[in-house]
Amino acid sequence: MDRGSRSNRYLGFWVNENLSFLYVGFLLLFEDV
Repeated sequence: MDRGSRSNRYLGFWVNENLSFLYVGFLLLFEDV
């Protein structure tokens, strides 16, 4: 259970980082156009 919780937390952190990166790229694309 502890390992699963740790893995889930890491996955959530990874998803959050990627979402913020994609969001910034999305805004930059819109500013370009």
